[in-house]
Amino acid sequence: MRRLGVALLGAGRMGQLHAELLGALPEVRVVAVADPLRENAERAAFLARAEETYLEPLEALDHPGVEAVVIVTPTPTHAALIREAARRRQAVFCEKPVALDLASTEAA
Repeated sequence: MRRLGVALLGAGRMGQLHAELLGALPEVRVVAVADPLRENAERAAFLARAEETYLEPLEALDHPGVEAVVIVTPTPTHAALIREAARRRQAVFCEKPVALDLASTEAA
């Protein structure tokens, strides 16, 4: 079975939940987890059985196996990360809200 390579961006409270859920999906291979707090990234990586951890989300987006991203970072970072993932032609799932204002949401 082919498995989708996913990067998890953000490993706080909600990110940990997403890590656990992603790790349980047989169709998913979590290739990267990013969080500026190393202990959060490492815990989420353990839960998701991820291959790599990063402190910077853009570095995780550059991991060669990333086909899709799950964005669970603070809201002010969502729109920029959506644009960066889209620029790399990666599928995006983003926690709500996309942004704090309509213009940023539309730009994403």
